[in-house]
Amino acid sequence: MSNIKYSIIIPVYNAEKFLKECLFSVLSSDRSDIEIIAIDDGSTDNSLQILKSIQSLDHRLMIFSQKNAGVSAARNKGLLEATGEWILFLDSDDYFTTEPFNYFDWIIASHINCKVFYFSSKADKAISMDLFRQDVVLATLGTRGIKNEFTELCQFSSVWSRLYNSNDIKTNGMTFDTDLVMGEDLFFNLKIQSFVKEIVLSTFSYYFYRNNSDSITHKLNTEIPLKDYLFQHKLLKYCESNNFKKVIDLAYNKSVLEGILVSCNTCFHRYPWNQYITARRAFFQFINQEPYKTILKKKINYRDFNILQGTILWCAKHNSFFRAILFEVELLCIKIKNKKERCLMKKILTISVAAYNAARDLPKCLDSITACLNIDKIEIFIVDDGSTDATRDVALKYCIQFPQSVFLISKKNGGHGSTINASIQKSSATFFKIVDADDWIDTANLDKLIGYLEGTSADMILNPYYEVSANQQLNKKIVFPCNQTLIENRKEISIADCSNEIYLYMHSITFRTACLKKCGPIIDEHCFYVDAEYTVFPIPYVNTVACLEYPIYNYLLGTQTQSMNMKNLQKRRDQHLRVTKRLVDFYNNLSTNVSTAQKNVIRVRIIGVVILQYIILLTVDGNVGKQEIKEYDLWLNDTSPELYNLVPQYAEGGYIKVALFARKTKFIFYSVYRTILKKLHLIKE
Repeated sequence: MSNIKYSIIIPVYNAEKFLKECLFSVLSSDRSDIEIIAIDDGSTDNSLQILKSIQSLDHRLMIFSQKNAGVSAARNKGLLEATGEWILFLDSDDYFTTEPFNYFDWIIASHINCKVFYFSSKADKAISMDLFRQDVVLATLGTRGIKNEFTELCQFSSVWSRLYNSNDIKTNGMTFDTDLVMGEDLFFNLKIQSFVKEIVLSTFSYYFYRNNSDSITHKLNTEIPLKDYLFQHKLLKYCESNNFKKVIDLAYNKSVLEGILVSCNTCFHRYPWNQYITARRAFFQFINQEPYKTILKKKINYRDFNILQGTILWCAKHNSFFRAILFEVELLCIKIKNKKERCLMKKILTISVAAYNAARDLPKCLDSITACLNIDKIEIFIVDDGSTDATRDVALKYCIQFPQSVFLISKKNGGHGSTINASIQKSSATFFKIVDADDWIDTANLDKLIGYLEGTSADMILNPYYEVSANQQLNKKIVFPCNQTLIENRKEISIADCSNEIYLYMHSITFRTACLKKCGPIIDEHCFYVDAEYTVFPIPYVNTVACLEYPIYNYLLGTQTQSMNMKNLQKRRDQHLRVTKRLVDFYNNLSTNVSTAQKNVIRVRIIGVVILQYIILLTVDGNVGKQEIKEYDLWLNDTSPELYNLVPQYAEGGYIKVALFARKTKFIFYSVYRTILKKLHLIKE
């Protein structure tokens, strides 16, 4: 008997652009009872090579190759090879936003007789229709209920974001119809609904569906209507043969009408504004073919649709004049809706994304944020810091997709500090967080955070974060910014009660915006390493702290361009020294109104920066390094004897211990210590 509980089937065809993200989202789970079955459907790009390289890292990934035969054939191959108790389907351009398997364990145990579970999902574009009954949470439908609510369930046409019992599929000979290019997943679900006793619908969302413009469902060409007609014809025949006579017409007509709405959305959003006539012509060509032409002549029950959808269908149904204003109607409705939402919706969280020549990394970062269910409660400032690549163009696409939530700030290059200052100045939200463009967010946990922020009175919220290796992204190290007991309590506490138990990591912190605004735009500009300033300067205004257990931030380490790379630290040591001196001066000039607890938190963070400067200078070769570290040591002793004398108490690791020993000997044997460090591989040339 197999010990595999979950089989994840992934059809792969020319998916090199998104494949790694897709696979890593599943393999990031440490579950040993899962198997990932990838079927390469005759890819002509590097998809197969990517699969093999990832398989070498994780034995849970199995690869099968076949000649190109379509997604249905690939899924059928996956079903044949699956050994798990439960089946999931994952498209190669989509991904899991959170680890769902523990939730699956719970929901299966709670509904032991259920063989099919339907879950909500999140699409990457705002134009996606809401196909899920969000009011239905863990509700069960019996066989009779399924038939009575056939039209509702027809909307659950996809097989992704679903959990199927493997034994039931194999016992009933379930396969995908390889003749269909469109609608094959709907037929799969309809067949399943004919023999299952109950279905559980859940609003739990773990699946991120990417509206890929390269997919067949998003390409408008002359073949689509014909392929869609085959699907509609088979749907009609299936309904007739399965005694759905009472709802045949309604289900069939509604399915066709929804196809019209999808095509309208596709045309409307696919073409830029200067190609309006082309978009309109493409849409008219689409609806003037069967089965759309015939269905539009019939009576339409507009109550099945919202006001915007009903207006679109009414315009499409009537003469050319009304069809000509269809796009203007949709655009006007969207603008009015967005305007009202902006007026009514108070933003909870500002996320500042510093972007300099980040066109390659920015989509992953923004996708992870905009995929959250509470996107309407977030304002995202993409601060283009004078980029010379396509960063601005990438940012504008997201501004168009999410006009009420994503905003572009374009400015001359001023460094990371200038992007922070610009975002704080424009922020209208209650809380504020920084995300670098080459990092990304845990989407599901971001939703948790927003929910928490709506009810908290804390001035600073601390979350763990992941350190992710650029070379091995499956290996994540979690970093906690506080003592474990603070997380377990999950209470807002005074900073006086935790000053010795927290540490200020930029990736962990969410500040109350008011604390930042009281500081003013004081982050140093045209300088690296200002994250330390950002974490320290607001602390005099922080009185309460909350520590949460779930990580939000994925911090990518190990890239050559990263500012914290040791070679870059050596190169920019003058800038790190500049920040160090600003922090020391800040500490020396703290107001008497600053509490002992606040001062303690600030001191610990600044000493960490002070120590890092010692480490950087210790790696500088020759007399230059020796001279600079002596000057730095002398300056620190003269400027702040308190901090100078406290450094040994916080010294950890080989670098700094050697540096402190060298300090005691007035750095006379500086070159000798460097040689020792090289032999110990603490310094790499």
